[in-house]
Amino acid sequence: MSMAESHVKKDGLIYSEDLTVVRGIDSSSQEFTGKIPYGPLEISEDAFSGSNIKSISIPDSVKELPPCLFENLYDLESVKLPAQIKELPPYLFSGCKNLDKVEMPERLTNFAEGLFYGCSSLKEIPFRIGLQEIGESACAACSSVTSIALPSSVTRIKTGAFAACKSLQAIVLSSKLYELADDAFADCDNIRSVRIDADNHLFYVSEKDGCLYEKSLEGQDKLKIKIVKSENIDLMDQDFDENAENQDDLDFVINEEFEEDDTFSSEIQVNPEESDIIEENTELQNDNIDKKREDVSMEENSVDEMFNDIMSDQKERETVTDDVGLSDKESQVLSETMQVMSDSPVASGAGAVSQDELEKLFASHEAEATKDNKTEEDPNAIDSKTQILLDSVEISKIIECNPSGPSPDDADLFVIAEKTIKDENGNDTFSPKLLACAQKIARIQDLKRIFMISGLPLDNAEFMQFYFHFINKRNVVLATSAASPSELSDYCKEICEQSRISLSKEDLKDQRQSVGIKNNYLIKLVVKDIY
Repeated sequence: MSMAESHVKKDGLIYSEDLTVVRGIDSSSQEFTGKIPYGPLEISEDAFSGSNIKSISIPDSVKELPPCLFENLYDLESVKLPAQIKELPPYLFSGCKNLDKVEMPERLTNFAEGLFYGCSSLKEIPFRIGLQEIGESACAACSSVTSIALPSSVTRIKTGAFAACKSLQAIVLSSKLYELADDAFADCDNIRSVRIDADNHLFYVSEKDGCLYEKSLEGQDKLKIKIVKSENIDLMDQDFDENAENQDDLDFVINEEFEEDDTFSSEIQVNPEESDIIEENTELQNDNIDKKREDVSMEENSVDEMFNDIMSDQKERETVTDDVGLSDKESQVLSETMQVMSDSPVASGAGAVSQDELEKLFASHEAEATKDNKTEEDPNAIDSKTQILLDSVEISKIIECNPSGPSPDDADLFVIAEKTIKDENGNDTFSPKLLACAQKIARIQDLKRIFMISGLPLDNAEFMQFYFHFINKRNVVLATSAASPSELSDYCKEICEQSRISLSKEDLKDQRQSVGIKNNYLIKLVVKDIY
């Protein structure tokens, strides 16, 4: 802290003049006991630097923490974090070798890079329900941890996430896991037990050697976690949330029951404003999008507001009848959308792929299936596996987008429509409202391309094996005529299972919330289409 900065000393702390920022500990006072009084909104990154404090409690008035706030505080043993904070920054506790207790926020979606790196006294990792991603080196070198049991919401484990956890012996992985870095558990030399639910069709524990493998279409399955031979050990019970009202939510094997009132609140609607955006030319559209994106936000209890005017409320949904048709305006919107937004025509429904054609298709792509057709000359070329998918379905359409910001790791969106409509020429196509919904998701997430598809050959075993391995690490939206999970057709249920779209109320809610804010999480969502 610069000496020229105005400050106030109070309660053994140094504050900014307006008392909104904690800048440090007052070394001339003995008043600070480790508990910061409620009131300040921020804490400076170096506020505790060099401190020998053993316990710190951060008040709920603080909504965001800076990176490395507690880094290398060797005497620090316990920390209480604000309950409602949404994200923890990278390397927050890195190097806190005596830290053994952390009271975490109520819900977190990810463990940031290096979050608990080198916390060698931490015996249990304080996971939370809703956690989706374990970042790079997030829990590396936590040498006192003997077991980990991940919440069922975890889908990604990044490079070195649990590397060098030398005492780690037992692992329970999430049934929803679809990405596990090869070195996520590097230098963990004492692993003796790995478990993963049978519902996870990508990873499995071999009955032969007890190791974890990832299934592969390109040959031999890939070894992911190797165990050492020894007697079986019991897993430690880990409490993700001491205040959880329903501990059944913590089960690793969840038999989900569909509830009649679990409606897909993401029903698609297009109001005149959205239609105007679609009708305008691409350049003008992008100008409007840049302006609109600044206002995109999502609160915990505003699921139905995610798509704003695209989504309708339950009352509007109940008024929809089976004989809803396209107005002249909607037909015009559809026609102009197809012309402006896509360089690829919609394939005719008459081109449905037969079993013989599918066999020939897979045979013709077999040699190039492991290659990527993208070149320096044409970086946007469609890779061979995506082309297989497009060639296998009855109807497909490609929408090229123009992201206004940096795109996520996976910049493509696959939208699977249960049903299609007829345009004014009698050709099969997608509803204008579904097109608008897909484009809005793409704008929020800065996606580069949308693949609209319909008519997957689910009865072809070879295709379904290919589809599962292809789609599980990609963004997928299923558009259905059903209003709730209990009303889904067998076709849609199969697509959800193979696409790793969870139909639990909590997971669908989390997805609707996360898709309304730009992030790097995979989209796995169900929306209700209106034709």
